[in-house]
Amino acid sequence: MLSFVYCFDQNYKFQAETAIISLLENIDEKVNINIIYSESSLSLNNTITSHKYLNKLNISHFKTNRYTFPNLEGVHVSEATYYRFFVSDYINDECDYLIYLDTDIVCVNNPLPFLKKEIKNLKNTTYLIGASTEYKFDTQIEEFERLSLDGDYFNAGVLIINYAEWQKKQIGNSLLNHMESIKKTIRYWDQDVLNSFFNGDYLEISNLLNYSTSTQTDYKSEYKEITEKVFFLHFSGKIKPWYIKGTDSKVAEVYHRNYRKLNYKNYHLTYRNRKLDTYDLLKLFLNLNILKLDKKFHFIIQSLKTIVRI
Repeated sequence: MLSFVYCFDQNYKFQAETAIISLLENIDEKVNINIIYSESSLSLNNTITSHKYLNKLNISHFKTNRYTFPNLEGVHVSEATYYRFFVSDYINDECDYLIYLDTDIVCVNNPLPFLKKEIKNLKNTTYLIGASTEYKFDTQIEEFERLSLDGDYFNAGVLIINYAEWQKKQIGNSLLNHMESIKKTIRYWDQDVLNSFFNGDYLEISNLLNYSTSTQTDYKSEYKEITEKVFFLHFSGKIKPWYIKGTDSKVAEVYHRNYRKLNYKNYHLTYRNRKLDTYDLLKLFLNLNILKLDKKFHFIIQSLKTIVRI
């Protein structure tokens, strides 16, 4: 039985629930879900907790305050992005392999057969993790020079972890020590720490398990491929589908369709800035991208409520 882990804080609760329900709704067998959360209690949507494919749910409150996590001031991520370093402290699930997923990742198609194939590949290597490559080694890309890398650079949004070996070798402690040693060079948070630590020593997995997209791009030519072939769609970058600006793309509806399964609202929209949000809403009308939305009227009403913060 496969085991998944999500790490998030209270500001990402709805995003995390959307990510989790998208997984449960696309699979065909039971899985375990592990959560490392910033607060002492977390109440998840009943659609998740009562789901037929949820075998076991383990929610842990992150308690460690001994570390100052680098490069968090004035950015769009929280310290929860570093919680994965502590999985050995909170996850007692008796599994040999653990699958980590960011909360801005939506499951589009059943990933379990493909994940099992990649786990089998990982098992036949000495690697501790499997990840999707973001940049092949290139000295002209700043990540390689800044982190002194001589191997490829992976995106850490999806990780397949050899959890038995991870625990045995106390990788979490090693990552924390390494984080302290390179904290002045860290730009992309835990992803930089992981890449600096492993330095290309990972199994390259298919990007269908971590298909990075930006809602700033329409992806007209790729939309059909995304919905038919991609397993995990990663809304990477600063502009997310839960911003009014982030809905300026047909692919953003993939996120909101899964959010609707939680029976909250038709759209999950969060406030950024009244002036910017108003401008972004008007732009949706002017460029006719409002026509791409599934539920246009509901979107307009929720956008206006978001702007005036009702």
